[in-house]
Amino acid sequence: MTESDNNPEVIQTAVAIEVQSPIPINCSTNNLENIFEITLYDQHIILNSKRCRVIIGFSCIDCLVNILYFFYNSFFALAIFCSFYGLYGAKKCHTCSLKIYFGYNSISAISKFGIILFNKKYTFIILTLISAIIDLYVARLTYVLIYHLSNLTVEQRMQIKTLNSRLCVNINNI
Repeated sequence: MTESDNNPEVIQTAVAIEVQSPIPINCSTNNLENIFEITLYDQHIILNSKRCRVIIGFSCIDCLVNILYFFYNSFFALAIFCSFYGLYGAKKCHTCSLKIYFGYNSISAISKFGIILFNKKYTFIILTLISAIIDLYVARLTYVLIYHLSNLTVEQRMQIKTLNSRLCVNINNI
C-alpha cells in the first residue's frame, strides 16, 4: 500500500499538459480507411508477405555479392541469374522461380560444406560456415514459402503482392 492509501489528507492530482505532435495528423475519412486497411488481411497472408520480404532482402544481397564475384570468375553469372530469379519469384509469388532459388541455395550450402572439409585456414572455414548456415536458413524459408503459396488462392496471392509492393508505411497519412 502506498502512503496516499493510508493517509486521507494526501490528495492526488493530475494535470493535463498539451503536447504538440511533431507529425501533423490529418483525420479525414480517406486516412482512416488507410489505417484500418491492414486489418482486412488474414494473419497467414501477412506472415507470407514477411517471408517474401526476407527472401527479397537475402536475394538482393546475394545478387550484389555474386556480381562482385563475377569479376573474379565468369561462372558466377549462373549464380546471379538464380539470385535474381529468387528475387523475382518472391516479389511476384511465383512458386516455379522460388523452387529454382531453393535448389540454388541448397546446392550452394552443400558445396560450401564440402569446401570446409578440404580447407585448413580457420578464418576461411568460419566465414564459409556462416555463409553455409545463412544459405540453409534461406533455403528453409524458401521451402516454407513455396509450401504456403501452393495452398493459397489467386486472390490471396494478389493480397501478398500488394503487401510486398509497399516498401514502407507513410506515417504522414496516419
